[in-house]
Amino acid sequence: MSSIIKAEPGYYVFTLKEMGSDEVVLTKHPVIAFEVITWRSSEFYRTRPITAVGDTSFEDQTLLTPDVMVYEKGAAPCTLETYIQGLKDQHGERLHLNPSV
Repeated sequence: MSSIIKAEPGYYVFTLKEMGSDEVVLTKHPVIAFEVITWRSSEFYRTRPITAVGDTSFEDQTLLTPDVMVYEKGAAPCTLETYIQGLKDQHGERLHLNPSV
């Protein structure tokens, strides 16, 4: 069973794509809704953001909230600045920020 909840303004999902061997591009997409799905029993549920891009998978979603906090699977929540700095440390000169970021 699932239901859809309209997202408040300010929620975004990040996409990090490798463009060949010399470029990694970070883009953000506005979240238009969240799908809430009952998970394995009626006691648990999961949510996933829905964007205009249409990627609604559960895996590897990185969410930016209106309070400018970034939530990434397997990592502690951090500020947007800390998240971008971590990507710069990891990818160096290869990282390019889409103007949407």
